[in-house]
Amino acid sequence: MDPNRLRIRPIVLRGSRRWIVALAALSLVGVARPAVAAPPAQSPEVARSIALATQYLKQHAPGQKGREGLYVYALLKGGVPPQDPVVQGLLQGILAKFDSGRYRYIQYHWYEAACDLMALEAVDPERYRKEIENIALVLAAAQNDAGGWNYPEERNTGGDTSVTQYAILGLWAAQRAGVEVPLATWDKAAAWLTSAPQLPNGAFMYSPRHDPSPKHSMTVAGVGSLYVCRQYLYPDAPAELALTPAAQPQPQQPKPETLEERQKRLGIRWGVLELIPLEPEEEKPPEVKPAAGPGRPRMPLTRIDQSIRGGMQWLGQNFTIVNPSGWPKYYLYGLERMAALANVQHVGTHDWFAEGSAYLLRTQSLNGSWDSTEGEESGPIGACFCVLFLSRATGQLVGSPPPEPIAGGLLKGGRLPEDLSTAQLNDGNVQQHKLSGPFEELLAELAKGEAQMAAAQQAIVEKVQLGDREGLVGQKDRLIELARHSDPEIRRTAIWALGRTDDLELVPLLLKSLEDPDVDVMVEAGNALCFIARKPDGFGLAAGPFQGLVEPATDLQRKQSLDRWRELALDRWARWHFSTRPYAERDDLREKARTR
Repeated sequence: MDPNRLRIRPIVLRGSRRWIVALAALSLVGVARPAVAAPPAQSPEVARSIALATQYLKQHAPGQKGREGLYVYALLKGGVPPQDPVVQGLLQGILAKFDSGRYRYIQYHWYEAACDLMALEAVDPERYRKEIENIALVLAAAQNDAGGWNYPEERNTGGDTSVTQYAILGLWAAQRAGVEVPLATWDKAAAWLTSAPQLPNGAFMYSPRHDPSPKHSMTVAGVGSLYVCRQYLYPDAPAELALTPAAQPQPQQPKPETLEERQKRLGIRWGVLELIPLEPEEEKPPEVKPAAGPGRPRMPLTRIDQSIRGGMQWLGQNFTIVNPSGWPKYYLYGLERMAALANVQHVGTHDWFAEGSAYLLRTQSLNGSWDSTEGEESGPIGACFCVLFLSRATGQLVGSPPPEPIAGGLLKGGRLPEDLSTAQLNDGNVQQHKLSGPFEELLAELAKGEAQMAAAQQAIVEKVQLGDREGLVGQKDRLIELARHSDPEIRRTAIWALGRTDDLELVPLLLKSLEDPDVDVMVEAGNALCFIARKPDGFGLAAGPFQGLVEPATDLQRKQSLDRWRELALDRWARWHFSTRPYAERDDLREKARTR
C-alpha cells in the first residue's frame, strides 16, 4: 500500500477494546458518537471563565484568515453549538479553501490544515467526510523521509516537533472520522519522535536544526504525539507503560560480553561445561501484538514507552505552570492533551489541572482574554489554547473523568443559586437583583446582614471570578474583621474571599476557623485552605463532616462525626502549614506538637 494513500473505511473499533477499557473508554479510533461531545462537569468558576473567553473569541474570531479551524475547535469545546452564527461563518471560511475539491491552506501550512481538519471532524464527521479525507491526504503527503513534518520550504531538512505535533493531531482527527491513516505513517512519526527531537534527559526540543534546547511545550507535544502513535501501532497494548528504564534517545551499542559474563549468563561454573542455574529464569511478559493489516510496525513498543517515560520524568522534575520554556498558553493545551492521553491527574507530584486552572482563573482579563510573554498569544490565539485547557478538550475525546472542583462552599450551594447573575434570596423569595461597586462598598453591604446578604455574596463572588484580585487583597484587613463577625454567614463569606487572596499569611486564621462553632464556616475554611494550598483533595478529607454518615443518624453520631472531621482537618492542615512556612516562624508549640 502506498504510504501516502488513505482509505475511507466504515467507522469501526479496530482491535482496540482492551485499550478503551484500560483508559476509561478511550475513543481514539473512529467510534460512532454525537457530532459534538458534551463538555464534562465543571466547577462554576471554570465554567464562568470559559463562558467569558468564548464571548471574547466570538467577538474577535471573524476575519482571522487562516486560523478559522483553531477558533471553531475552541468554541465547540467551550460549549458553543455548531449552529452559532460565528461558528458557521468560520466554517464557511474553511470550506472556501477547497478549490475543485482540493484543499489549499492560506498561510499557516500544516498548522492550519490540521486545525481545519480537527474543526470539521468536531462539527460533523459524516457531512464533511470528503473534505476530511482531502486534508488528510495533504497532511500525510507532507511527512518527510525521516518521519517528521516541517515548514513546507524545509520539508526534508529534519523536522519540527511543533509542526509534527499538529500534523499528528490532524491525522488523529481523520482517523476518528473513519479515514484510515496508513500504519507506515504512524510508524515513521514514532521513529522520528523517539530519536531526533528528544534529548538524553528525556526533554524534547523544537528542532535539532534550529533550536536544540529543552522546552516544556515541546516535551508535552512529543509525549502526547507518541501516545497517539502508540494507539495505532499497538492497539492491544496495556495502558501501563512497559517496565523499562527511562529513554536515552540513541542508546549506545552494548559492550562485547566477557568470558566471565558469558559463563554467569549460561550458569557455567569452574570453567567446565557443568550447567548449574545460578538464578531462576525471569518470567517473560506477555507478547503484545502489533496492529493488524498490511505491514508491521518497525518501532518496538518498548522503545516508544521508553521515550514516553523519559519525557514524563523530565516534566515531573521540571513541572511548572507559570513561565514555562516555550509558548505558555500553547504549552497548557499540550499539557492537557498529554495528561488526558496518559490518563493521569498528576505530573510528578503536581495536580496539573488544579494548578493550571487556578492560574488561568487568577490571570484572566475582564474582557475574557489572557496576557502572555509571547505577544501573539495575548489575543484570541492564547484564549483558544486556554479554553481548550479549561474545557479539557482532549479529555472530552478520550473520556477522562472531570476533576473535582478546587473549592465548594459558596460555589456549591448554600444560599447562593448556581446562576449568580440572575437571582437573590430575600425573605424566602427569589428576586432579580444585583449589586455592583468596589469591594469596600460590597463588604459594607454584606455587613448589614440578611437584607442584602445574598446580593452582596453574589457580587463579591462575581468580582473575584472576573479577576479583581487586587481589589480583594486591598480589603484583606476588612475581610479579617468580618471573619470574626457574629453572623456565621458573614464569617463564611469572608473566609471564602480570604481563601482567594493567595496569601499564605492567612493560613493561621483559616486554621482557627476550622474550629468555628458553625459547620458551614468550618467547611468553608477547609475549602479556602484547599484553594490556597492548591490541594483540591484536602489530604483525602471528606467534603464535609457528615459525608458518608448513614441517615437517620442520632445527635450523638452526628457530634462524633463532626468532632472526628474537625480533628483530622486541624491535624492535617496544621502539619502542612508547619512544614511549608519559613523556619523562623516555626515557634508555635501547638503546631509542633501536632507534627510529632
